[in-house]
Amino acid sequence: MIFLRARYYNPADGRFQSRDTWSGNANLPMSLNRWNYTQSNPINYSDPTGHISESEGIKADNISVRLASKGVIIYKDWGDIKYVAPHAMGITGCGWNIGRWDINDLINIDEAMKDLEKALKGSGKIRAAVGQVIINKKFLNGHMMSPPGVLDHVLSADILVQATASSSNDAWFKYTIVHEFGHVWDYRVGKRFSSELMKLTGGWVCYRDRYGMEHCYFDPSTIIEDAPDTLIRCQNPTTVDSVCQEKLYSYKNTGAGEGTENWAQTFAYYVYPNYQSSTTIGLKSIRRQYVKKQIANLP
Repeated sequence: MIFLRARYYNPADGRFQSRDTWSGNANLPMSLNRWNYTQSNPINYSDPTGHISESEGIKADNISVRLASKGVIIYKDWGDIKYVAPHAMGITGCGWNIGRWDINDLINIDEAMKDLEKALKGSGKIRAAVGQVIINKKFLNGHMMSPPGVLDHVLSADILVQATASSSNDAWFKYTIVHEFGHVWDYRVGKRFSSELMKLTGGWVCYRDRYGMEHCYFDPSTIIEDAPDTLIRCQNPTTVDSVCQEKLYSYKNTGAGEGTENWAQTFAYYVYPNYQSSTTIGLKSIRRQYVKKQIANLP
């Protein structure tokens, strides 16, 4: 058996022992056969990462450059490298840096930013909202996150695509990238969006301590407008299963503070109003109008 970074290959019968971990890209039909290697063209292509062939480097570079022109910086870790042997002077070889990105990751980010520009009403509006946003991919557990505070400097990212996140579900990947962008925009305005939206839509009770610091806690009895990720079936008062009793993601504090997920979910549903439309109630008027107002205020 030979381990080829993403799966094992048996040279005795010339077959892989499992399918590729990347499910392929609908725009590249040959990639959809997960038993294939380099789209059935090993003479011209190689797949040093188990996910992206060296031939896709130019395409990845073009996407990266296009995103950078919008203020979206992909932390590049792929490409040709020259290496030096520890016992020798000077360059002793060259190769292809495997990196962490899949080409499908970059395609989805590119498409998500196009959708975001459309929602923001202009090609220069991403810069107007956040100035610049850095997206990195690292080998950490989880899906995606936008590190709050000093963590964005520590992790070299405003948005962190964690290596276990799969871009095989294109709709989820693009929605989540926009969700994390919403967090970044909120951080850049001192969490004003999440704070104001909490007061407009309810769901929290806030108070100030003796030092003037505001604290909030979730109180479902104060909800004025249901969150967009509310399940349709959970609106039926007779539904009492465990899923419907669990706190919605919009109302969770995942580390950045109460109300931050409420804003990020609202913003992502604004950009993708049909996301999970068969199971969730989607965006209602208070949230929709609030997002529209913030977009209208962009220079």
